[in-house]
Amino acid sequence: MELDQLLFKKFINLFKKKKSTLTKDEAERTVLLDDIRGTLTILARTVTGKPLEILTAEREGGLKGKYIFLPEKFYYLKNKDLNIKYYQYRVLYLATAYNILTANTNLDFGNIEPNDKKDNLITGKLINEYPLIEIIRDKLKSELEDYFASKNLTIDYSWLLGNIRSDHSKEMDAKTLDDSFDDKALPKSDTVIKAKPIEEIETIQIEKKGQEDWVLTHNFEKVETIEEYSGLPRDFDGSDSLEDDMEALSEVNMRNTIRVDEETHSIYQAEFVSNALIADSKESGTAEAHYLYDEYNFKTGTYRKDYCKVFHRLIKESDLEYYRNTISGNGIVLRNIRKQFANFYNKRMEIKRVENGEVLNIDALTDLISDIYSGHTPNEKIYNSKRKKQKDISILFLLDQSLSSDGYSAGNKIIDVEKQIAILMGEVLNEYEIEFQVDGFSSKTRNNCNYNTVKHFDRNWNKSKGNIASLMPGGYTRMGPALRHANYLLNQREARSKWIVFLTDGKPNDYDKYEGKYGIADVKQALREIHQSFNHIHAFAIEQNAKYYLPLMFGVKNYDVLSNPKEMIMAITNFVQRIINA
Repeated sequence: MELDQLLFKKFINLFKKKKSTLTKDEAERTVLLDDIRGTLTILARTVTGKPLEILTAEREGGLKGKYIFLPEKFYYLKNKDLNIKYYQYRVLYLATAYNILTANTNLDFGNIEPNDKKDNLITGKLINEYPLIEIIRDKLKSELEDYFASKNLTIDYSWLLGNIRSDHSKEMDAKTLDDSFDDKALPKSDTVIKAKPIEEIETIQIEKKGQEDWVLTHNFEKVETIEEYSGLPRDFDGSDSLEDDMEALSEVNMRNTIRVDEETHSIYQAEFVSNALIADSKESGTAEAHYLYDEYNFKTGTYRKDYCKVFHRLIKESDLEYYRNTISGNGIVLRNIRKQFANFYNKRMEIKRVENGEVLNIDALTDLISDIYSGHTPNEKIYNSKRKKQKDISILFLLDQSLSSDGYSAGNKIIDVEKQIAILMGEVLNEYEIEFQVDGFSSKTRNNCNYNTVKHFDRNWNKSKGNIASLMPGGYTRMGPALRHANYLLNQREARSKWIVFLTDGKPNDYDKYEGKYGIADVKQALREIHQSFNHIHAFAIEQNAKYYLPLMFGVKNYDVLSNPKEMIMAITNFVQRIINA
């Protein structure tokens, strides 16, 4: 960067920083949405009985479909408690509006003005159900007016009300989509940066022909910029320059996005609601061996027969250094897992009706005497005995290796936490001679669901433990086909108790239509199929936001939320207890 550009950039940064600096009093009373998102989500779902989500707004926010948008932070009111009440009131108000829209599908509120017909409808229902809310509303309104007056600004009531709409997204024409993909996995992303809030996007599908015909243009500007989409297809070089472009990215409007299947070196994370649904992908022929699985369509209540193709591959790439670092860096966790399994395996269980034991079984003894008097040959197993009873178990670890696993949770990379848990558990299971398998999955449409095995049930642990490091992020998270294939593999085993240990970031999605209710319903149906096979499943979610999705799919007691292997000490206790009681 040239000297004049560097000086100009420094000046702009200084101006922005000075402009956005809060006073000491404002900073002390600021409430961040991320700090209370969990409790607000519970509040919204309690009021509506529906799985509403809380997302970050560009400004004051509002309601769109099942999404409640709220400001990233709020400090307009005179103390922190009032600012928290502001968030709580907004959630109650918007959740009540959601209930009204759900009951009256023809309504669409749009922008709400204070004391207009739409506001009175929502407020009236809200006060009727929660009478004390009227006092809180009046207090918040008064404080908001005082804040704007202190800044010599016109009062903006949208901060208290917002924009309220139902979701009337239209599906894209399937003919506009090109669903032919190659089989190469997406490489590891080098940079991950969180985007500024964006409430809604429009997804644009670029035709390859148009991109090839694009003519190079040059803009003679000295200042480093990034262009917004203006209808012209550009070349996507995939290079990692995200950190260098942060100044430009902070100004760009991300309402238009383009979906491509090119290599991804950087991740710019953003919460948004798509303005368009992706159509189902077209059928694609392939000569490679694959498995066909049905997919559940909740709208019709039926299966789409042989809808998904699963390609099962055996991975033998090894990295023993990764294995050694995991073992040496998690010694305390490993000892605690060993302790839990030792308690499990050393626990003495009462075996009834055996030939030799410490206690007589009264029922068996009564049967014996009855048989003798009636002239029948008696059964001599008349004792109860407490002894170690080895569990006959098969465990299949299924790791989510989609591109989202390349992100971070509590400072730990999600894919690394998954692999470390598999290694630590594998080390202990091998010591107790429990058979297990370690697999990973990702997807790029229903026609390309990848399923990778790094440690097979019948393969020696010492020969396979280095292979787990080869599971790398790439693609999307079509959970249904992976769960069905794991269930199929478990059904081939002869163990009495069979388990899938599912490690994921918790949210099903794919390039084609596998979002929201559709994806969640298919996962729930796949879980029913697992239970119908008399197999069991327990999920470890390696992402804090997964706690909003997993209860919808797995139920309350069938999962644990983790962010690092150390948290597994408590989680493994829950899991082992489930094995004992199975």
